[in-house]
Amino acid sequence: MSESLFSDQWFRVAQRTPCLRASVRVRRQTVRGQVWYVLTDEAKADRVFRLDAAAYAFVGRCTGAHTVQAIWDVVCAELGDGVPSQGALLRLMVRLQAAGLLYFDHHADIGSLFSRRVSRQGLKTQKLNPLAFRVRLGNPTRVLEALAPLGKLLITPIAMGVWWVIVVLAVLVALTQSDALSAHASQLLHGNGRLWLLWGVYPVVKLVHELAHGLAVRRWDGEVSEWGVALLVFMPMPYVDASAASAFRSARQRAVVSAAGIMAELMMASIALGIWLLVQPGLVRDVALTVVVICSVSTLLANGNPLLRFDGYFVLTDLLDLPNLADRSRRWWLDHLQRWIQGYESGDPLIPLRGETPWLWLYQPLSWLYRLGLSLAITLWLGHLAAVLGYLAGFWFVWSLFLSPIVSAVRALLDGRVAESNRLRSRMAAILLAGLVPVGLFAVPVPDVTLAHGVAWWPDTARIRNETAGFVAAVVRQHGEHVEPGDVILQLADDELVAEREQLVRERDGLQTALFNALRDDPVTAGQFAQRVESVQRALRRTEEQIDGLSVRAAIAGRLVLPAQGDLPGRFVPRGKEIGIIRDGSATRVRLAVPDDDAAGLVDLSSVSVRLSESPGVFHPAQLIGQLPEARRQLPAAALGMPAGGPFAVDPKDEEGLRTTTPVVWVDLIVPDVPQAFSGGRVQARFEHGRSSLATLLWRRGWQLLLGRFDPEGV
Repeated sequence: MSESLFSDQWFRVAQRTPCLRASVRVRRQTVRGQVWYVLTDEAKADRVFRLDAAAYAFVGRCTGAHTVQAIWDVVCAELGDGVPSQGALLRLMVRLQAAGLLYFDHHADIGSLFSRRVSRQGLKTQKLNPLAFRVRLGNPTRVLEALAPLGKLLITPIAMGVWWVIVVLAVLVALTQSDALSAHASQLLHGNGRLWLLWGVYPVVKLVHELAHGLAVRRWDGEVSEWGVALLVFMPMPYVDASAASAFRSARQRAVVSAAGIMAELMMASIALGIWLLVQPGLVRDVALTVVVICSVSTLLANGNPLLRFDGYFVLTDLLDLPNLADRSRRWWLDHLQRWIQGYESGDPLIPLRGETPWLWLYQPLSWLYRLGLSLAITLWLGHLAAVLGYLAGFWFVWSLFLSPIVSAVRALLDGRVAESNRLRSRMAAILLAGLVPVGLFAVPVPDVTLAHGVAWWPDTARIRNETAGFVAAVVRQHGEHVEPGDVILQLADDELVAEREQLVRERDGLQTALFNALRDDPVTAGQFAQRVESVQRALRRTEEQIDGLSVRAAIAGRLVLPAQGDLPGRFVPRGKEIGIIRDGSATRVRLAVPDDDAAGLVDLSSVSVRLSESPGVFHPAQLIGQLPEARRQLPAAALGMPAGGPFAVDPKDEEGLRTTTPVVWVDLIVPDVPQAFSGGRVQARFEHGRSSLATLLWRRGWQLLLGRFDPEGV
């Protein structure tokens, strides 16, 4: 069911005579085979509207000579079934009037047609947002006119080619210096000592960035009517309004204007990288690296990312001919949700351009997910600097990303302008939406579970290790045989140890003879010989213990497991090397690496179960037998590190792959009903705490996350 072509509010404006202001300029653009009309106000270039042919068929006739009803009648006769609905035209007139592009012969009661307030386009970014708002400082036309020759010099094919060469070379140099850059950047960003550099350098970098946008607009005779200072995440930065570029007919020109700031920052990053390489450690080098970080990392993550409505977004939409992609994707989703929830289509449904449909489906959810991840990163970073900033940012992001859309959806469903036939369904949907969210968060119990990863772990008595390094001379017991405590399994050989023992025996015997002779003739010398005899005797005992360690023995009774037994003869075995194991039929033991944030919650457990890699579809009951009290940055086995496919990030400099980047706690379990599993096999453990509300779980997890990363001294 579609929204009616007619509106019961049409009478309010039907006899009014609308007129576009004399300063409005219209430019025709063709995008993906469809004609669009761009309306700009020459007096204020920031006021830009893009209309399709059907909408412009109405707006283009708003000359002050005809009434709204007369224009509507002509458009109906001209477009037939393609005419926009009266409701859609009313909304369009509201927006044009609010932007100052359209006026009426007398004050028409247009603003009262809709309960929500329509803000002027020039003030859209000045909503109450504690992390982003603007202060207008005036018109930069004089400055840009003075610098216009510079823009014409820099925005040329030759200059673009030079830019590419410099930036590519800088990227290659940065790759070769990645370790040093990472270490220096980590020192700057994670310490408060040089944090003032960020606040000092960032506005200067952004001033050059915005100046590049302004010069690019002036390069093709566009107008920049506004500049000012924006506060973004508590950091001041300049801005210019380059929206006049939207009226450029050439997509290439529009893309260059959008990309000018990014290109300027990447050039600054390249120059700063060269300075960083040339100068000695100190303030200048720190400033250079700060410029590199701001102009490269932050540009690629935020300003250059097309999932955020910054420069990268406009470059993408201009190059791919996808105008207003973000708004159109949002409207596309709203139209489909409205059809699903309310059971009818909008009176002016969005008609996708050729090849645009996949972009409309994908852009809005991908953009929301990226904004969610970026918001979390900003919250954690601010919290690391000062906890109060992190809390403020977190509350704002929760409101803007979650609560505000829900409130807006409920208001839209309760809108009194919904047709009578759909009003009951809309109100029921609003009640469900308003009720299900708190009920789902606070009333519905969900499993409270902690998951952890580990490996099957054998006790030291079951592990076959040699106490002395040597070459395997003989395999005394075979794989699969039953052994008893003390049985020799392998016999190692070390000719140097044997020779050393023989040398020590000869030296001891000689010293004992000398001692016997000295006892009769020189008691003082005899005391010295006695000390030397005792020293050699101790060395001989150590050597004999090492030789005895060449016999690798079983510590417990059980079945012998010797992997690759056939390759053992003649192989050198370092001291302490695990050669095999003895399976005594006891229960499987598991050693887990639990993140430090989760380890404190392993109390009041209702049950513990594990899933072995050998049988991933089955959970076996387990028992908690203990945990090492202190957190450490080491894994019990390399199999748990990311290089081996595990969940833990490890230090790339650690050749063994055991040193983690975050602290973990070792926890030991026993699985009574599973015989000893293969040592080192991966295990997933499930700790069940009972049931809790989703709100409780989210609060606890969020609190653990914040406590681990927020600076408590900043509160």
